[in-house]
Amino acid sequence: MTIATQWQGPLPSPEALRAFEDAHPGAAAAILAEFKNEAEHRRTQEDREARLRVRETGMNQLSALLFGLAALGMAAFAEQKAAVSAGGFVGGGGIVIVFIKWPIEGPGPISSLRLLAYLI
Repeated sequence: MTIATQWQGPLPSPEALRAFEDAHPGAAAAILAEFKNEAEHRRTQEDREARLRVRETGMNQLSALLFGLAALGMAAFAEQKAAVSAGGFVGGGGIVIVFIKWPIEGPGPISSLRLLAYLI
């Protein structure tokens, strides 16, 4: 005769906890304390990750703004020096990247400063 039991959850079954406690007094309390500490740690890490994600989004928006302003500045400078086609290309391309590509795809593997340096 075979008896099978099944328990699902993050903690051992009550029977297993009793067996641990019988084998080693204080083991059940240690297991419960470790579970509580792990849950608190996980919540702290998830909160930290969410805050960093919000911060990263803000930095991406700031980078896009700086990139767009730099592109407009370079376009104005090029047009002042009578290089209208270059100014239109740099200014128009910069605006397209900032307002169309950037919000959809994000900066991707190329950071905004590297992209700005590439275009300069």
